[in-house]
Amino acid sequence: MILFIGVVGAGKSVQGRHLSDLLNFPWVSTGEILRQHISGELREKMVRGDLLSDEDLYHVVEPILKELIDQSEIILDGFPRTIAQAEWLENFVEKNNSEISCIVHLEVDENIVMDRLLKRGRPDDTKEAIANRFNEYRTKTLPIIKYFEQNGAKVVHINGNGTENEVRERITKAVTDLGIHKA
Repeated sequence: MILFIGVVGAGKSVQGRHLSDLLNFPWVSTGEILRQHISGELREKMVRGDLLSDEDLYHVVEPILKELIDQSEIILDGFPRTIAQAEWLENFVEKNNSEISCIVHLEVDENIVMDRLLKRGRPDDTKEAIANRFNEYRTKTLPIIKYFEQNGAKVVHINGNGTENEVRERITKAVTDLGIHKA
């Protein structure tokens, strides 16, 4: 399993889909799944830029991962976003005799992300919601990188500033340098 972690707007989905096509691995985006399948109070929470509860996410992610876990690799975009989710994922992977091959950490300047998101024009891309997501990322998601590194995971820090192609080349090189190749 290859994890894509970064602040919203860092390019995880664009780059995750590309890597999926390049390596022939399934791509799972929790953001896409949530936008398509949640409504009501949970949707309102997401539009505000708040993270959903761990339990809500496990309920969405687990059946999809169970269906795909027997494949050679999965590219997982946007999960985990908290230490508790990282622990849950490690346990899930272990129970299913799989592994986390690497974590791609996309690092992008916040002003670039703000510009990207405001141009994207989704209803949940307001300045206030984006500022809230930056705060959630700094306080809840960034510690995951340290957690995985301390547990011996292979984390590749990718400069996400630049064109899609420049970032794509950096990711492709980093992943292939780790020995991860097409299925």
